[in-house]
Amino acid sequence: MNGLKNEILNKIVKNDSIVIARHVRPDPDAVGSQLGLKTMILNQFPSKKVFTVGEDVDSLSFIGKMDSVDEATLKESLHIILDTSNYDRIDHPNKELIGESIKIDHHPIVEQYGELNYVDTKCSSTCEVLMTLFDYWDFNHFDYSKTLAKYLYIGMVGDTGRFMYNNTTSQTLNFAGKLLESGLDHQQLLNEMYEKPFGQLKLQSFFIENIKLYRNHIAYVQLTEEQMKSHQFDPKESSQYVNIMSGIEGVKIWVLFTELRDEGIIRVNIRSKDVVINTVAEAFNGGGHPQASGATIYNFEEVNHVLNQLNDALEEHS
Repeated sequence: MNGLKNEILNKIVKNDSIVIARHVRPDPDAVGSQLGLKTMILNQFPSKKVFTVGEDVDSLSFIGKMDSVDEATLKESLHIILDTSNYDRIDHPNKELIGESIKIDHHPIVEQYGELNYVDTKCSSTCEVLMTLFDYWDFNHFDYSKTLAKYLYIGMVGDTGRFMYNNTTSQTLNFAGKLLESGLDHQQLLNEMYEKPFGQLKLQSFFIENIKLYRNHIAYVQLTEEQMKSHQFDPKESSQYVNIMSGIEGVKIWVLFTELRDEGIIRVNIRSKDVVINTVAEAFNGGGHPQASGATIYNFEEVNHVLNQLNDALEEHS
């Protein structure tokens, strides 16, 4: 892995223009890792041109904004794709313009699409993967600025559920401590991450009222587009509610089915306590981590098929 780390750094050093991308429907780790890597590169190589691309999402606007990049720049730039397990999920203005590319990720390997592929599934988040790289590259023992620390800390907090998920390791907490030493305001960041507009809180109430149990140990909610529109809520941001179900006594797996009518799909967010569920996600056009995965179905009639297979996975685990 050290040889690969050196190769990645050499690519960064040799290219004057770099575009940093991530997956569609981003989360704090995706955006935080993008802006964190951009900040680090510009700190060390101020003359380089570094851009982040992808759709801006209102709920993540407190982290930062993406850049507008012309096609000529996209075509001539080195691309670094973060937090994206397969090529189809890259959020990019024109993927046909992606030339030389590097993949950096922490998800289980689905597809290796870059000239260089650096994947560390032991890390909680792509932000944590970046910190392992930064520490190895050791730019004369550089210090984490408040800005860089903010981006990386947000990503780690998001993917570990405020360090409550079982992907949190001693390395994760050591890195978090190092970021806090920068002087960043931990409480302010958490406020920005978890405060919600009043309309979203009303949807949260509706969400809780509509939780159903499947065979006692699987909780799930189905959200239609009409329900979300009535609460003035963007369906693409619904995944932030999935873990509301995590604290239900006796529940081992919880699932959110969200209708995205403009895309003709129903997005499925699956989480679990210890039960391996990514194999079920893979059977429904998805994948992810053993206890945190996503999938896609095409109508609500498929919901029971998903729940049946999750129940089979639960019984095998038991």
